[in-house]
Amino acid sequence: MEALYQYIILDLDGTLIKSEEGLYDSITYALEKSGVDPGDRKDMKRMVGDRMFDMEGAGEAGIRSIGVLYGYGDRQELINAGATYLAETPADVVKLVSRESV
Repeated sequence: MEALYQYIILDLDGTLIKSEEGLYDSITYALEKSGVDPGDRKDMKRMVGDRMFDMEGAGEAGIRSIGVLYGYGDRQELINAGATYLAETPADVVKLVSRESV
């Protein structure tokens, strides 16, 4: 079976970046350090987050995003920030990242 994930980049407690300053630089830095060519970013799976900063950073970096509705942000915040998909539960996130077409 092919690996589900090639890269997983986490900042669970927000100590690696300052969300209010935007996530684009952090996402770009993490992708570069992981050896991901800028031309391949459209093939990256998703950015998963619970706030507008996560969705906006993903959009700026050219990565699809999953806004989770079980975190701090609400549905409208995530939609307004450009979430590509929304997930009600962690199981929904797994389904979304497991599907190649999403």
